[in-house]
Amino acid sequence: MTPDIMLCGSYDGGVSSILRDLSQLVCFEHGTGSLKLDTIESGHKRVSINLGNKVIDMAPT
Repeated sequence: MTPDIMLCGSYDGGVSSILRDLSQLVCFEHGTGSLKLDTIESGHKRVSINLGNKVIDMAPT
């Protein structure tokens, strides 16, 4: 079985592009360093990112 490239975010403008945009937004709004895409993805699923000294709410507004 081979992955369907159009469904896995491996093309320009895919899921990884959305995660990069979210990472930049969190960085600018909260003064954090660059966050890894897996941190953004798991935080989005949990609706928060816990950085130890700061918890960032990822709930939709």
